[in-house]
Amino acid sequence: MKTLAPVNQKSLYHSAGDVFAGIMNDEIPSTNKSVDALKALTVMNTAYIAELKREQLELQMKESGHKVELRTIETKNFGNIPLEENKEEE
Repeated sequence: MKTLAPVNQKSLYHSAGDVFAGIMNDEIPSTNKSVDALKALTVMNTAYIAELKREQLELQMKESGHKVELRTIETKNFGNIPLEENKEEE
């Protein structure tokens, strides 16, 4: 039985990094090593740029008075940060 892993910016970034490392270490066969490595780096850069844009939006929200938690996709454990709901009673 195949188990599917969740796909998000973090997992996409790290999967592309694993593919890049495999290509560079000759663990993944490649007919054109430089092109395949560049494709993996392009995926990583695209994910990183999207994450930076998300972080920029969160900073703008924080400046306007909203509570936000920033994350870093380079660290594999950012998904384990507990989410705290700020419930204010009226």
